[in-house]
Amino acid sequence: MRISKRWLRRSMAAALWMSMPGLASAAGPATLYGLYNTGVNNSQAVLKDNDQELHYTLIEPSQIVGTPVIATAAGGFPIPPWLDDNHLSAWIVPSNDTSGPGDFDGAPSYIYRTSFNLNNVDLSALKIDGFWSSDNAGLDILLNGTSLGFTNTAQFGGLSPFTLQGAFKTGSNTVDFVINNGANENNSTGPTGLRVQFVGNGNTAPPPRPPHPNAIATLFPTGTDANGIALEGDAVKDPHYTIVAGPDGSALDALTVPNDGFPIGPWLANDANSRWISPPDVTGATDAMGDPGTYVYQTTFSMKGLDPNNAVIVAARGTDDGGPTVLLNGVEVPVTGSRGFGGKTWFAISSASATAAGASFGPGNNTLAFQVDNGGEAANPTGLRVDDLFARAAPLGTVPIPGIFATGVGDNKLPLEDGTDDPHYKLVSAPEGAEMNANALSGPPSPPWVDNTGSSRWIGPPNTPAGEGPPGTYEYELSFDLAGLDPASAVILGTWSADDVGGDIFLNGNATGNPQLGGFPSLSPFEISVAEGDTFLPGVNTLTFRVTNGGTSNNPTGLRVEGMLGFAKQGGLRGDFNGNGQLDAGDLDAMAGSTEPRFDVNGDGQTNSDDRRFWVVVLAKTWFGDANMDGLFNSGDFVGAFQAGLFETGVTAGWAAGDWNGDKLFNSSDFVTAFQDGGYDAGNRQGVSAVPEPASLSLLLLGILPLLRARRS
Repeated sequence: MRISKRWLRRSMAAALWMSMPGLASAAGPATLYGLYNTGVNNSQAVLKDNDQELHYTLIEPSQIVGTPVIATAAGGFPIPPWLDDNHLSAWIVPSNDTSGPGDFDGAPSYIYRTSFNLNNVDLSALKIDGFWSSDNAGLDILLNGTSLGFTNTAQFGGLSPFTLQGAFKTGSNTVDFVINNGANENNSTGPTGLRVQFVGNGNTAPPPRPPHPNAIATLFPTGTDANGIALEGDAVKDPHYTIVAGPDGSALDALTVPNDGFPIGPWLANDANSRWISPPDVTGATDAMGDPGTYVYQTTFSMKGLDPNNAVIVAARGTDDGGPTVLLNGVEVPVTGSRGFGGKTWFAISSASATAAGASFGPGNNTLAFQVDNGGEAANPTGLRVDDLFARAAPLGTVPIPGIFATGVGDNKLPLEDGTDDPHYKLVSAPEGAEMNANALSGPPSPPWVDNTGSSRWIGPPNTPAGEGPPGTYEYELSFDLAGLDPASAVILGTWSADDVGGDIFLNGNATGNPQLGGFPSLSPFEISVAEGDTFLPGVNTLTFRVTNGGTSNNPTGLRVEGMLGFAKQGGLRGDFNGNGQLDAGDLDAMAGSTEPRFDVNGDGQTNSDDRRFWVVVLAKTWFGDANMDGLFNSGDFVGAFQAGLFETGVTAGWAAGDWNGDKLFNSSDFVTAFQDGGYDAGNRQGVSAVPEPASLSLLLLGILPLLRARRS
């Protein structure tokens, strides 16, 4: 098998070389002959999610025939785990939801056909190379009805090569891609699709995106270059990871593993974002063959300019065989043991979970290491894959935002016990209607749900091990306080997952445009910041995660927020609810009659009249009755209030128009509130403690009300 693979790779390399412009008269981009990648328009630009495919059709005996639909990562699951779309091609599928009936016996389920014309071409010399991916297995590629013998057993996680040659004809030609959509008695329908990308087709790649400003920028997935893009070529040395100890204790290079056959699959296929790496093949081939024993893969990253006390790393890993241990700076941190090479096992390290394990992020260079145990008694495939990397840290000079927590953790940011109420997230809306606590689920279905880690866990409706609940919408709310911090500098980062659908995250009731993509097998990054168009409020804010549970009866549902961190700069003005940089009547008007958590300025967990008094007395240091907010309560305030003309009219009034008790009206009860505060003609609030006796207040009110009514008239 290895000999045939080496021959295949040499053949492919020669074919790729021959297809380069200027090296063969009959070669060139496939669009020269009318062949297009999937999911593009006539200008080779990738189409949008749910657009109609222009160049491929589904033909008989497909389970669904007609025009395929474009599927991109914007639509979420099944991308990922399907290979992400890029600037060259996208997936095409039989329906808007990407699903279609399958076949139990591995027979052809869908045949995608594309047609093209050849004229004035030397057919005997023509070769057209490409790559394809499919869900599920790619059974064959037919050129004008002739089988070319190419299969895609790696399926949907990467691209497998093929070559069109030998069966061309002058005039009209067809290429058919034959796919099986796997099925069983319990699931006769499921996601299915095709991805085709011809060599040389497509527009120039956009420049690599710069790293996120809060990224741990020197930490990379396996098998990638300095821009985080998958390395080209097989058995290429990984520039970021090395094997610091093999079975005999010696150091080894870590090399990229080919994607064109065993061990991929059954290993999860390489993709554009990461690749498998392995020790040099002990047989001299490139099949990742390694001796039995333990391999320790290590990478170094820098925390320069970042706060080591407010950092997170979230990623998925695959190992062959087992991967029981992850080490931060040489100290083991708690992670779920890798389930092996056929899928992804998620892990997370936060500053809190690292400290609890006796480890820590350092201010300079740090190391992250992965132990991989290769079983067996003779050489066999072994390797490591680190993918879906989310590594973030707060910049130096910022402080953590109080109240920012992942799901399913206590005040120490470490996981709760099974069935414990989450102290930070509340189910404020559910199909049952009533607000309720959210529980740390004791039996989430993991897999396929993302694994619990040492820094967060799944939460869901209470008293059910897997969060079983009726279909409908669930909203989980988290409150946090920016008192003493600058709201304009606030940033919240993290990843989240949901069952079934995470619709969006809302900041103070406003959508932030952070839907959860990929469904419950994966974690989807999110960012909430002024740079992303979001607005934080001084004082208390709320984040609401909206989750929709599908189905027709009770079934598992839940929320997972992982790797969450928040930070801001010192500053800001507590109680400035209208964000104008000062405490004024507009802030009191915003508070009036509201029970929103953001108005809990005294921090007692409730929003009521005590917060209004705290705002006036402690924050603004003025008096009830100070209508013009000059720090004094005197006759000038009565003049200003009555000029608005709202006294005892029943029309909504604000603070400046006499609503001092917060009921949005101006009437005699506002005088009671004002005079009970004792500030009339008392000067500035500081140093004044005398409060008039109730009897004196009553006499004062009786004397002043006729005067005020007369002034009003």
